[in-house]
Amino acid sequence: MLQDNSQKVFKQRIRSVLIGCAYGDAFGMAAEGMSFNAIHNAYPKGINEFLPSINHGISDRIFPAGSITDDTLHTFLLIDGLYEYKSKFTSEIYMRYLSDWYKSSPIADQVIGPSTLRAIEAYHQGKKNRSAEYAVSNGAIMKISPVGLIRNTKTTIRDLVCEVNKPTHNSNVCLSAACVTAYLISCFSRNEKGLKDLVPLTYEMIDFCQDIGFDMPSASLKARIELAMALLNESDVYTFSLRLSELIGTGINCTETLPCALAIVLYTNADIQETASICASIGGDTDTLGAIACSICGSLGYLPDDKEIEVLESVNQIRFDNYVDKIISIIETS
Repeated sequence: MLQDNSQKVFKQRIRSVLIGCAYGDAFGMAAEGMSFNAIHNAYPKGINEFLPSINHGISDRIFPAGSITDDTLHTFLLIDGLYEYKSKFTSEIYMRYLSDWYKSSPIADQVIGPSTLRAIEAYHQGKKNRSAEYAVSNGAIMKISPVGLIRNTKTTIRDLVCEVNKPTHNSNVCLSAACVTAYLISCFSRNEKGLKDLVPLTYEMIDFCQDIGFDMPSASLKARIELAMALLNESDVYTFSLRLSELIGTGINCTETLPCALAIVLYTNADIQETASICASIGGDTDTLGAIACSICGSLGYLPDDKEIEVLESVNQIRFDNYVDKIISIIETS
């Protein structure tokens, strides 16, 4: 049960994690798919506020400023499934939620990732999604923050991450990256660890997850993170961002997204506004990068301005407190 001051802080951080996810997602939505140079040619100082979608020619979607995408929508879907089924939750149940969302959402075709789409197609055909074992994309990470909020040990986090991602992203690299993200959020939101512990906790969880999932050949997650951390001494944000985009990459692969997200959080000292701006301005999969990085900032207690939160709730017709209440009830019965 939630009680006392430490649990009050935890409840506040549950809210800030969910807001952080939507905040980074909406910030990055505008320029998703654009290159670093294209963004900085259009916005020499980077993207520093919510903007409507500007990635025309790359995507035909036209979303208003402050709009969330599948990163936040799938996070909320996962909360809904966990809330309704609690200990009886399974990957099959999550697939049903995803399928219903895909059939009913007017924007699903415009935001869905390739691995998730293949999983839904297989689900509709009554088949096992064999391609899940070969997935390397960041869809495994983007929705996973609720797992870190309701679970608080490496084992229980790993088990639930694997259950959630089994139908969509069942490779070792995807599962490991998702476990790292959930573990950081678990430790930070409970105020058990701080930002200085980010790298040790990350490596600890990667080592813990070395035997899970299909052993899909990929770049080393740990080695990529080490490369990203070596860029933290860059003196200005433009050079830091450019070097990250050039050396690590900002595409949809887990081995690009997670190292970049962690490096950006450390570079900004978890300042959520600066983190969102860098993620939105760096190019590539800007919305997913922002959702992950700003969720981590949120787990450390950082929030955007109240007016920005109001924009997120108004534009997307959501109430963050409703999902906070669901998370709390899951914790109490788990």
